[in-house]
Amino acid sequence: MNLEDACDRFILRMITPDEPTRTWAAQNAVPLAHTPAEAAAAALKRLDRGWKREGGQRQVPLPVTRNTGYQYWRDALRDADRTLDAATTQWALRNPDDEHAQWWALNARIRHPDHHLTNELVVGRSNTLSLVICVRRQVWTDSEIVLLRSPNSIAAQPKATAPTLFPLQLPTVDRDIAFYRDEGKRTQALQELTSDLGLAIHEDQLRGMGFRPESNLLATQRSVECLELSEEELDSLKTRQGAHGETALLKAIEIHRVADLLSTRVPVLCDWATLGVITRAVVPTRPPASGDLSRHRL
Repeated sequence: MNLEDACDRFILRMITPDEPTRTWAAQNAVPLAHTPAEAAAAALKRLDRGWKREGGQRQVPLPVTRNTGYQYWRDALRDADRTLDAATTQWALRNPDDEHAQWWALNARIRHPDHHLTNELVVGRSNTLSLVICVRRQVWTDSEIVLLRSPNSIAAQPKATAPTLFPLQLPTVDRDIAFYRDEGKRTQALQELTSDLGLAIHEDQLRGMGFRPESNLLATQRSVECLELSEEELDSLKTRQGAHGETALLKAIEIHRVADLLSTRVPVLCDWATLGVITRAVVPTRPPASGDLSRHRL
């Protein structure tokens, strides 16, 4: 069954579910169904409650439009008085059970206020929520930060052989998973993240640091919360981290002083974006007295 003539974004086709088809479907966030009933259920799930889309927005697959990073980019485009004239999806990555794409890439043709057109490659992902877990010290560069080794397969090598281009990262959750249609899941997501580290937290321990774009290269935003530990909690983490940790997160933990993170010596421990978030969390909000400046130098 082919409804291409009725709407170029709503297509039901009977096909042979061979391996190339499955690969194409996975790359383009297209569901596969084995029976007409499953196909109808998949179509209704995609339609959801529906909303008005015009111009190039109609050419963006629904799983991508449900991604919070895409929504952020779409709203920013509108606020800048620009419109999406046309869009071609290069790829969209999603888990089979999710309603939204986690990562996506579009070839976008943008119409500007003076009506000239530009072509852009827009890459985005779900908005994220990161946690800065730290113990603050009187000299802020002595503060200690809890970081995780990257889950990327290349970065999961032993320290002696791991490349320096895959730095440590903050504990982070996918905000589409944690927040999609339910802001009340924020605390639950943070508690699940910290429970894997063996930490029990309460809402009043968290200090919100707002949200900003992840970078000017990705259509996504990162929210940040700061969790300050006691010396006893930090010592407990240090005794439980490493290869014999009880959870995957405990096995991936590394704890470093801010001074070491700021160092330019190889191996570099974290990227610029992570370093900016960390310093925002631990740098004193008031400048030190003139006689104390030397204590804050690296």
